[in-house]
Amino acid sequence: MKYLFYIVSISFLVLSSSSAFGQGTPWVKYGPHKLIADKKESFYCSKANQLAKAGNYRAAILNACQCYSMTESQKKLKKSAERLIEYFPLAETQSADQVQELKNTAASPIDKKAEATFKAHIILQEQIAVGKALQNLPKKKCKKCPELNFDLIDYEPKRAEMEAIYNEIARQAADKHYTTAQQYAQDRSRLKSLSGVRACKNTLFYKRDHQQAQALLATLKPYATTRLSVLLLKNNAGMNLIPTVDWTNAIITESRKKLSPKLDLFQLLAFDQTEPANVLLEPSIENIIISEKRKEPVEKKCECATKIGEKEVVLKATVTTHSKYTDILVDGLSTIIDKSSGKIISSHPIQLTGTPWSYSWATFKGDKRTFDCKKYRFYKRFLVKKEVDYPGDSEVISPVKEAVVNKFRDTLIQYSEKIGY
Repeated sequence: MKYLFYIVSISFLVLSSSSAFGQGTPWVKYGPHKLIADKKESFYCSKANQLAKAGNYRAAILNACQCYSMTESQKKLKKSAERLIEYFPLAETQSADQVQELKNTAASPIDKKAEATFKAHIILQEQIAVGKALQNLPKKKCKKCPELNFDLIDYEPKRAEMEAIYNEIARQAADKHYTTAQQYAQDRSRLKSLSGVRACKNTLFYKRDHQQAQALLATLKPYATTRLSVLLLKNNAGMNLIPTVDWTNAIITESRKKLSPKLDLFQLLAFDQTEPANVLLEPSIENIIISEKRKEPVEKKCECATKIGEKEVVLKATVTTHSKYTDILVDGLSTIIDKSSGKIISSHPIQLTGTPWSYSWATFKGDKRTFDCKKYRFYKRFLVKKEVDYPGDSEVISPVKEAVVNKFRDTLIQYSEKIGY
């Protein structure tokens, strides 16, 4: 239980060195290193070594401290102490170099500068946690251990300075993005409004309580929302075998299953709801080729020694396996059109190849009893089958419906992800 408390206390130190800053930041993809709880000492000892080899010395020290605290083995204590003495100066040098490099990031674009400043703050948070972990190492009796005496630096002033720098840069970034949003808001077209929405969201990325950006975002969203209607699937292939209404509804159904719930600027409408739409998806089948094919027959001589009654006999037969199959090629287009201008926004070819039907059977010459032998029983299920006719075109097309629908669905999803957030 005391070990679990030690883990939690280190994690708390890392996360709470500046709790308001940590909770308010939008840089969710970066965060201080945290120890994994409820592991055995061998895990932390091994993890420390792995992290050090990867060049992550701050994290390596935290794990080495946990290893040192949990173990009672004189050998492991000595090894952990040696690791701490080795990693400590490397961590300090690495942190200083990384922070300096991040501080030297150019002021423009301001988003890169903000990100770099935040990363520098995280490094200083971790360095503070390292110092606390080393200060809180328990006293252990270890005759062969080197003395653990670290000249610790107080990183709190640097961390506070970096926090203040970030807050100022974040303020500037918020102002910049809001000014951009106001410029886009002068035009109520869908694309300009969409750019305005993104600029508002960037503003709120840095300043969540920016009331003007919140209000402008609410104003622009209705203009920026893409309302896409799927038009009835066109069949230009010259084969009237596709139930177009059924396939069109399938495209819509499958797309709705895949659409992210995070999409707040994208609405998918049915094919008969084109009036409120401002963007149209036009799916079309351009070509269908169905090919009936055969494989070359394969002949195999079979021979089997067996006992029939009191006699040993050799059974012989020749089996010939036959195969026939149907290939299909479907070409199509997934075209997205701006309804107001009639201009094509994007057009992606759709292609599918497959073998939706195949059939195999066998014939033989010789003694049929040969196939009762264990090594030839495989052929028995083919011998009872007779050759059948190729299926009709509608039977071949039906099995590929799902795959074709999914091709159209994927292009729709990709488009929605580009503009829907």
